Amino acid sequence: MVKEGLVEESKVSSFNIPQYTPYEGEVRDVIQKEGSFSLHSVNGFALSWPTPGINTTKFIRAISEPLIATHFGYSIMDVLFKKYQEHVVDHLATKKGMNYNLIISLIKK
Repeated sequence: MVKEGLVEESKVSSFNIPQYTPYEGEVRDVIQKEGSFSLHSVNGFALSWPTPGINTTKFIRAISEPLIATHFGYSIMDVLFKKYQEHVVDHLATKKGMNYNLIISLIKK
């Protein structure tokens, strides 16, 4: 999008959304070490990404658009997520996308 003149390279270079997705064991360890709660149950399940990627794009857009738009402006959002959707569709044509979720029940000590 920089090459197309839609965003400034400096904006891209200065944009960062740090994200870390822990494994189930890491979540258990943090809860135990923190000590305020006991772990009642942890259930994990995997979901396949929906095909052809439209729903995946809507999901990601709903979560990330406010962060991205604040930095780059709302004017590029439609173009950005159209491009993202194309990448997701291409990816799902050759690979199976998965999303792993944890449901955690805690009891306050």
